[in-house]
Amino acid sequence: EVTGLIETRQGEGNFISGSIERSLLEPLTAMFHLNEGTPKDLLELRSVIEVRSSELAAKRITDDQRKELLRIIDEMSSATLESHKAELDKELHYYITEITGNIMMISVLSIISSMMEIFIQTNRQKILENPNNADMLMQSHEDIVQAIISRDSTKAGKTMKAHMRMVELIVYPD
Repeated sequence: EVTGLIETRQGEGNFISGSIERSLLEPLTAMFHLNEGTPKDLLELRSVIEVRSSELAAKRITDDQRKELLRIIDEMSSATLESHKAELDKELHYYITEITGNIMMISVLSIISSMMEIFIQTNRQKILENPNNADMLMQSHEDIVQAIISRDSTKAGKTMKAHMRMVELIVYPD
């Protein structure tokens, strides 16, 4: 109960928590801070998960998931407000990992992203300081989606790796 894995409901009994991610977030956040983790550490871990997620998503995607992925990228492409594009960017990355069906990857990405929430917004703003980066970012997302819906796992992994590397180089140029 202390770690959040079990919920006790008076008069009802003990139950497994509905949100394992929430119970893991606190100790991981503490570990991150105690070990003086950096946002770049989180970005590197996120990159590892997202590259593999893209590969698996390309292998496992269903027709309905293909439609949803296309809907997200189409909406992102036509969005005019940066705040809406940012939400769709986040949704796209989460959805790709969701397509894998791998509960551990989904949970860990969710935890990392929760820890990075402020950094993600700051990173996107930093990327978009250069007007050319907006087009590169959109093209990068479109390339990832095309590789996944084409069921090309090798290309999906490569395009996601290039995308994450592009973000890392812009945000952490050293």
